Amino acid sequence: MQTLFYFNNVSQLSDFESFEVKPVSGGHSDAPKQDEEPKFWSVIGTLKEEKAEGLQGRQFPVADLPSELYAGLFANLCEQITGKA
Repeated sequence: MQTLFYFNNVSQLSDFESFEVKPVSGGHSDAPKQDEEPKFWSVIGTLKEEKAEGLQGRQFPVADLPSELYAGLFANLCEQITGKA
């Protein structure tokens, strides 16, 4: 699994109010079943309300990483960068 980032510039992270780590089995909408091993881990950002106008939801993947540890570290880094920590 390759690491994927879904932003072009670090400044775009300020559009989000929080970040969380979620396991992914098939696609971003598929949570792993009880005994299923995740294929990768995704850092999900929740957009600030004013940035989500006209969108159907507020949660979007920010990055996909191969392990829970790396995803957690990246989520913490995002919180530090945006001043949420």
